[in-house]
Amino acid sequence: MSIETPDAPLDPTSGPRRGAYPISLSSVTTAGFLGRTERGPINEPVAVESFPEYCRYFGGHLADGAVSHAVHDFFVHGGRRAVIVRVANRARRARLDLPTDADPLRLEARYPGRHELLRASIDYERVEDDPARFNLVVQRVNASGNRIVEDQELYPLVSIRSADSRFVGKVLEDSRLIALAGPVPAARPRPTPPDRPGESVRYVALTAPGNDGEDLTDYDVIGSNRDGTGLFAFGRGPRIDLLAIPLPPGRDLGTTAFVAASRFCEARRMLMILDPLWAWQSADAALLGSRRLEYANGNVMTYFPRIRPRGARARHADGLPACGAIAGLLAERDRRGIFGRDEDTDYTLRAALTPVLSLTAIEAQRLARHGINAFLQATSGASRLVGRVTLGAARLGPRPGSSLDRRRLECFILNSIEDAVTEQAAAGDPATELARSEPQLRRFLDELYLRGALKGRTRAQAFYLEARGGNGTRPAGLRFGIALAAPQRFADYGVDLEGERAGRVQRVHGLEAEQLFN
Repeated sequence: MSIETPDAPLDPTSGPRRGAYPISLSSVTTAGFLGRTERGPINEPVAVESFPEYCRYFGGHLADGAVSHAVHDFFVHGGRRAVIVRVANRARRARLDLPTDADPLRLEARYPGRHELLRASIDYERVEDDPARFNLVVQRVNASGNRIVEDQELYPLVSIRSADSRFVGKVLEDSRLIALAGPVPAARPRPTPPDRPGESVRYVALTAPGNDGEDLTDYDVIGSNRDGTGLFAFGRGPRIDLLAIPLPPGRDLGTTAFVAASRFCEARRMLMILDPLWAWQSADAALLGSRRLEYANGNVMTYFPRIRPRGARARHADGLPACGAIAGLLAERDRRGIFGRDEDTDYTLRAALTPVLSLTAIEAQRLARHGINAFLQATSGASRLVGRVTLGAARLGPRPGSSLDRRRLECFILNSIEDAVTEQAAAGDPATELARSEPQLRRFLDELYLRGALKGRTRAQAFYLEARGGNGTRPAGLRFGIALAAPQRFADYGVDLEGERAGRVQRVHGLEAEQLFN
């Protein structure tokens, strides 16, 4: 076992350097949003970097959905990157039948939903003499009978012959609007020319519209780990740091989905931003309702009250979820530096957003003691999120799992170490990678200490690092401790560098730690 002397100066030129690049102290905070959207792929994680980009994939605001509002608020408040997972319950695709001299060529919208308002036109330009070929234009319009085109795809010289390189079924595989929905008929679709010269092209309208399906159930939200649906769809995209499941007015996240989502976040070291129950119409109701959650989790935060745009009381009397705005504020804070002092952090609402009701400072303090953050309105009219606690506060008290900033810092450190060590462990033999990973982690932990992220007047009080070589009965690995709440109050972790769990950071306690590293 080699033990670091924490107070000794670190020599950045010493030790094996090959492949052991420095672990970055900064990253773009990614928020994940799950729920109903106007359109778009279902159970597919889609990364976007602006609200207009979100609209290109998922459309605009939906009357019975809140994801679009949350994503908009996320980018307004400083967010840079979001991953969207659309879920639906029995949604149906729109159908489009193109008439031929035989059976129709049946197409369907690529994605389900009533907002996939598609139309198509056919012409034979340049293929008049080829009875198997035609040109296809597909458009999405923004309303039934409306000529405003939102999207368009052109497919020239397609063929009904399956052996042709331009076979219509094969060509449409790359379409974002339409897909083949049945066997290809023996005749090509009939053309849709204008009725008179100079008139616009005619289009074939939808044969059957799509629909958005029924209200989401807990099972739609949770999804399947095996199939990668619902929450588990995020596992097929970039890592997310924050999770939000915004629901429309009057609909709360069920207990089953809440427990599954909170455990999902705990296992992946990310924070869930839970919107308050719609029944919470006062601070006292919120305090009473929080006790019924019956689940303390340092990876979940909630807040009270909801928010709405100023002057929109009639339109949003009960408010809108603030999860997107909070995610944006957290992401903005991370961009400025996750190591900043808590008192310097500004969580002020922007874009003329305001809480639906006013709280007193005393009410905000009571809420914080029960794990609920609060929006307080200043005399200037600005509203600021205060409390910065997780749902662990009510049962954990002033411990690391109750502080929002501290828990997020811990997740950032552990995820950064795991990413680096996993890559190192996959790159070569354990002994070599141990020699590379140890100085890499030392530099990382030391930089955290120098920036004030770890507590302690000396390095020995702020962190420790130990390395263990493999001996045939146990794998090579590392053990480290970080002081987040107070000097020398270490949270202990271990990581193996070989075996099935190579690179995975795991919490270790007491005797378990001694057995692993002695």
